[in-house]
Amino acid sequence: MFDQDGRTVVAVTGEVDMHSAGLLDEALGRVQAGGHARLDLGDVRFIDSSGLRVIMMHATRLSESDGSLEVSEVSSFVKRVADIAGVGDLVRRSHLAASDGPRV
Repeated sequence: MFDQDGRTVVAVTGEVDMHSAGLLDEALGRVQAGGHARLDLGDVRFIDSSGLRVIMMHATRLSESDGSLEVSEVSSFVKRVADIAGVGDLVRRSHLAASDGPRV
């Protein structure tokens, strides 16, 4: 996690599944209500429903408090899984440049 242009950036690598979704939940939970965050999923090679649930939960939480969660740099695998799960619009909200910062 790092700050860039007034947003908290969370860059994720590897797999987001039932074993690691808690780490993503913890990282996104650090974004204060009303805050703005960007989630970089460009280096995620696997995600399951537990990872999608965490993203949707925090997108809703931040939106309800006038904040935002933008999903950027989505891998083709994540796009495909999100489409199959019926939440493809969630990962197509923003396609910003990849970050060069630290990854979780």
